[in-house]
Amino acid sequence: MPVAGVGELAWGAGYVGGACGTDTVTKLVDERTRGKEAWSDTSPAALLPLGIPQTLVSGVYDPIVALAHAGRWQKLATDKGDKVTLRTFDAAGHFEIIAPWTEAGRSIIDTVIGMMKRLPN
Repeated sequence: MPVAGVGELAWGAGYVGGACGTDTVTKLVDERTRGKEAWSDTSPAALLPLGIPQTLVSGVYDPIVALAHAGRWQKLATDKGDKVTLRTFDAAGHFEIIAPWTEAGRSIIDTVIGMMKRLPN
């Protein structure tokens, strides 16, 4: 299951504001109304362990969701017993990993297709 994004919202909230605004994640979880408890049911890290292997993908030059987020998730998840693989793409930023016409995007599509072929019928 390839995943990308901010896995631990409370930790990462201050580091992803450049593209969407500095308080975007805080508004997303509605911390103002719900208090600190808002993070526990919104942040993917609160769901660990997932109990399934994970493949993280990250563009080295992603200015929106930095590679540090993937590294943080990998550590959190493996500390909880999950198997996590991290794939980084040197010639990629935020959007190249999802754009099928880029080398990174095509590689990820091929990876997902390969994973699907190994699923039981």
